[in-house]
Amino acid sequence: MKSLITLVCLAASSTPITPLDEGDVWGDVVISGAAEGGSNSSAPSSILGGDEGGVERGAAVPVDAGEVGSGADAEWAAESAEAAESCVGVAGEGLLHCYLEGCVAECSNEIAPALLLLLLVGMSAHTFGSLLSGLGFPAITTFLFFGVVAGPYGTNIVSAEEAAKLTWLNNVALGFIGLSAGGKLHLNEVRENLSAAVSVLTGLVSVTWVASVLSTLALGDLFLPFLVDLPLSHRISAALLIACLAVARSPSSAIAIIEELHAKGPFTTTVLTVTVLMDVVVVLLFALTQLVVNALTAAGEAEGGEGGGGAAAGAMLLLAFLKQTLLSVVAGALLGFAYPLVVYARLPDGWCRTPAPVAPLALLVGALVAFAQRAAFLLTGFALFFGEEYDEVTRGAARLNPLVVCMVTGFIASNFSSVRKARLFHASVTDLSGPVYLLFFTFTGITMDLGVLWRNRSACILLFGSRSVFIVLGSPGWG
Repeated sequence: MKSLITLVCLAASSTPITPLDEGDVWGDVVISGAAEGGSNSSAPSSILGGDEGGVERGAAVPVDAGEVGSGADAEWAAESAEAAESCVGVAGEGLLHCYLEGCVAECSNEIAPALLLLLLVGMSAHTFGSLLSGLGFPAITTFLFFGVVAGPYGTNIVSAEEAAKLTWLNNVALGFIGLSAGGKLHLNEVRENLSAAVSVLTGLVSVTWVASVLSTLALGDLFLPFLVDLPLSHRISAALLIACLAVARSPSSAIAIIEELHAKGPFTTTVLTVTVLMDVVVVLLFALTQLVVNALTAAGEAEGGEGGGGAAAGAMLLLAFLKQTLLSVVAGALLGFAYPLVVYARLPDGWCRTPAPVAPLALLVGALVAFAQRAAFLLTGFALFFGEEYDEVTRGAARLNPLVVCMVTGFIASNFSSVRKARLFHASVTDLSGPVYLLFFTFTGITMDLGVLWRNRSACILLFGSRSVFIVLGSPGWG
């Protein structure tokens, strides 16, 4: 019956039925049994069988087009199911793995529910943060607290598996923080407060670093049990690395508090300048420390003066850092000049002065343009951090430091573009800062591993206590 329907459909089509000779293949069927007249009647007559022709003995049983299509669909469905099964859990490894494994669609389906949970927790944190802000309570502290409560070590509203699917939020937030930090550094204010900022920076770095090394060597045996059995060279190496951690600062916290309080003035400019410069100093200090650490560990373990390999590795690390920083500054400057030209391009004059019937459309276009500008603001920073991860996986090392690129981009876009474009840049920062900091600090609270914190409580007491004291001592600066 199905074959008969197929024959009717072919007869009704605009394409004529081409006769087939013996030995020709039609679908999965080998034509045999030619007519006495020397030619076959048609493919359908061969399929239907009869005196004039039929299916060659031993050939596969012929099927109609619908059955052939069903088999292809089944094979495609099986391959799709296999691909979907191979993508299960890839979202927890990060967006880069989703991209490399070709599982973007499947990862999106897994990320959406986790993101919805985070938004619900964020709305709760924002509500209570608004209530407590009137009492002088910092909103970011409330966001962190609600994140901890809703995370795996609290009520487990957002499990560890779901939190692992949202790690890309860190890249979005850090890119935004870098752009906004650079944009808040106004050139005239930086010039006026540069000497004070350098003085504070010098005092913070020198006092914190030196005092942390000495306190770790003096009190490390009491608070850091792993130092007891290490040789002196390794203990010094550990103290140097801990000192680098003590010097580091969190630009996200400082910028978030400044945004929340709408702080302005010389003190705010000094704090921002110190925060931005501190990131560069910390990376440079870590490279120099790694140079010393490699030399110390190699000298302590090798015999016959083979410690030069560690020094050479440290020197290569320092050169790589300098190269990366230089390229990052150049890339940030180019992006800073190009970003306002592309993102904040002026619409044609008079585009909004339209007749009344078209006015709603003009308003819609304006809203879409504003949305696109803010989306580009977030995507720029995210793309830079995503590129860093891609380089680390594919090349083994990143070519650019995305945070430096973002800060330089923000600084150039804010200080070397027209007044209108600079105003639009700061408007984007103002509009996005609230949602970005809300999700970022709430997610940070969710991902806080309280178990690790408790297991290392003695080390935390030493590092937190000594670092707090040394920051206070070093903040007045030198001179």
